Amino acid sequence: MSKITKINYNEIKSKKISENNTTFVIQPLERGMANTLGTSIRRVLLSSIFGISSFAAKINGITHEYAPIPGVSVDVITLLSNLSLIKFNYNKELFQNEEIIKIYFKNEKEGPVKVSDLNIPSELKLASNDDVVIADAAKKGALEFELFLRADRGYYDSDFNKLIIKKNSANMDSKIKSGSFIAMDSNFSPIVRVSTNVEELNTSSYAVQEKLEFTIETNGTIDAKEALSQAGEIMIAHMQVIGNVENLDLNNIFEDEAPKKENSKFETMTIDDLDLTVRSTNGLRRAKISKVSELISLSESELKNINSIGEKSVNEIVAKLEELKIFLNKGDE
Repeated sequence: MSKITKINYNEIKSKKISENNTTFVIQPLERGMANTLGTSIRRVLLSSIFGISSFAAKINGITHEYAPIPGVSVDVITLLSNLSLIKFNYNKELFQNEEIIKIYFKNEKEGPVKVSDLNIPSELKLASNDDVVIADAAKKGALEFELFLRADRGYYDSDFNKLIIKKNSANMDSKIKSGSFIAMDSNFSPIVRVSTNVEELNTSSYAVQEKLEFTIETNGTIDAKEALSQAGEIMIAHMQVIGNVENLDLNNIFEDEAPKKENSKFETMTIDDLDLTVRSTNGLRRAKISKVSELISLSESELKNINSIGEKSVNEIVAKLEELKIFLNKGDE
């Protein structure tokens, strides 16, 4: 049985903006596999990654969401909207048994109420800006509320959360004696954006291979890398129903090692045969690299460390080599 070329998976450091916004690459993939993987990963990321969200609130003296709050600058709907913007880092250990966490607040002074004023339990870590103003209170004690949080996936509207409140009301211990539980809309997904890009690596070859790049941006409650790891676990869990994935031997699927880069063809090729720009060619020559065989003995990080070769030239050289089905090791980035 013909095996598949072993693939590489890396984070592209040059395109990394932060831990919450970065780009990954998988290559070399057989033709069509990049779109198959890219579409699957994107859909799982957008729909199935766990996060924490508020789903209910209780405000002293308030029985429905259309009421004003005496002595407070905002009405109930605006207050709930402001509270829903507060984001917390996801920690699955806190919600293993569908626990509900409560945040209680009562203002001790008049003036603006900020996120930093809230009595957030120590086990929760804030992921959003704590300087955001939630409301303004005209006097001490005007604003008293409880905010209830749980972990889940996707988006649920307030009608669904009314059912959650009804189911869990006995466990939602409240210090506030006057008022009713008010359901909120919940957006649990930590994913802000996922984009994919597919490129062919060796268009001149009969067996065309592909490169898949995908950029993940989160809201800061989870790292992009952790979100991707979750997506992989979810996909594998589904595949276990279909096949014996748990005991899968990758050596039966992928080649033992990538095809050797150096062969007689590349031994005789010079850097002029790569048809690089003058800047890139001169940079290689100043580094005393004249043959393709010398070039492919380097890792990508070693290539980047050559003083005479800039980032644009590195990208051009890597792209030209990939057209020849040559993939440099990433090295230590």
